[in-house]
Amino acid sequence: MYLLTASSYTPPPPPPPPSITGHEHGWERMTPVYNGTVLQTSYNNMPSPLYIVNGAAGNREGNSMPSGNQPWSAFQSATIGYATITIANTTALTYHFINSANNTVIDTVTITKA
Repeated sequence: MYLLTASSYTPPPPPPPPSITGHEHGWERMTPVYNGTVLQTSYNNMPSPLYIVNGAAGNREGNSMPSGNQPWSAFQSATIGYATITIANTTALTYHFINSANNTVIDTVTITKA
């Protein structure tokens, strides 16, 4: 049996935050990835940041599908849209990507931590 004392316990590091960026004129959600390697396909207790590129509000030249089709790309869209973030509690956050033309949700990801 091993007994932890307050002086010998080191709490785990906090989970990485999501990284939400824009400018691609499209929408792309990635899986947790590190150094070009997919670490897992779930969004529960992620060991690396979740990257979301949301530049899908449109532009005069038109939106384009994000390039790549890399193994870490979980969802891509050239649809003009917007996003909402719902914070359920201290352990869950949900991100919705919504089509502006008809207000339908076309992608959803929920991030959870233990």
